[in-house]
Amino acid sequence: MEKTIIVKAEDFRYPTKEEIEAAGEKYPELGNLGFEEKNDIEMILEKGNSFYKTNKEVNLFWWDVSLLNKLGKLNRSYINTSVNYERYLHSIENGLKNEYIHIIQFNFYAETAYYFLISARDIIYQIVNIYFDLKMQEYDVNTKRILQTLNNKKVKKLIVNLENDLKVASNIRNSFTHRFPKNQKDYRMIYIKNDNSEELSIGSGRELKPEEIIKNIDNSLQVFSCFINELRILMNVEQSQIN
Repeated sequence: MEKTIIVKAEDFRYPTKEEIEAAGEKYPELGNLGFEEKNDIEMILEKGNSFYKTNKEVNLFWWDVSLLNKLGKLNRSYINTSVNYERYLHSIENGLKNEYIHIIQFNFYAETAYYFLISARDIIYQIVNIYFDLKMQEYDVNTKRILQTLNNKKVKKLIVNLENDLKVASNIRNSFTHRFPKNQKDYRMIYIKNDNSEELSIGSGRELKPEEIIKNIDNSLQVFSCFINELRILMNVEQSQIN
């Protein structure tokens, strides 16, 4: 017999001030790269900058604004993910009957957190493209091309390390976006054909548990925070020196 679960509108609750503060204590420092806003007319007419340099410096600022906006959305997604995870644990530990609404909310916001994390990373690669004069079109910028084109060894190593550290997060995000979701029980059948033999098996129902997902999100955010801080230093953005 199928089990019916009824979820009502009043079951959805925004995080309280106390819950937001508790989640915020686990959230690392995540800021943009700090490029200053430049006046294009002043740069050309008063400072005598070339069109190329003016375009570069103005656009670095606006990409940095985009990064800041994306990080704000990442923060809100994380807060909701963390709050609903804690509510889910509380419901399980206390034998309450509302754990379903919390796990539904948790999965929704976890997916958005992964989306904004990877999106923020991609915006940083757009900034790297402009800052280091890689001259790639916006639609051509991706991890592989950045690593192939970038000559700065320290920044390249930083990106390689980030990609390795975010490999699990990227796989989870890709499963949400392009593949069978890893947080959904997998009962799909598996068909294997070897020469003249065939084999058919049933999936085990394996899924990523909420505790595995929240642990990976926490680890990924810490890694991403360190990456941004180190990149900021390597780019000397604090002095706004763009060579």
